[in-house]
Amino acid sequence: MSELPSATGRSWIGPRTKIALAIAFVEGIIVWVGHDVSRWMVFGIAIPFVLLWTVWGRKSNRRLIREVTWTAAASQALALVLVILAVILSWLALVLAVVLAVVALLFLFADRPKR
Repeated sequence: MSELPSATGRSWIGPRTKIALAIAFVEGIIVWVGHDVSRWMVFGIAIPFVLLWTVWGRKSNRRLIREVTWTAAASQALALVLVILAVILSWLALVLAVVLAVVALLFLFADRPKR
């Protein structure tokens, strides 16, 4: 596990956490930019990696296996969070656009000249 910061100021983000964040960032950019990579593909990739760590990696006696499977599972879980946030934020942006359009129409109709 990552260590908490000590009095000497060591970071609580360990090397494997940094690697997982970097992988998730790159994968998020690929999904955002690439038209061939769907959001469902991220789900399809993340689930086996998380299951692999859960079933095999965390119970392994070998430290290398535990760390590699943890890093892979963490990076895929973070990429999954990025995709879910992108979906939520895109819907939020659409809802806000509709609300602003309705408010603009209300202002336009309320500002009609009186006869």
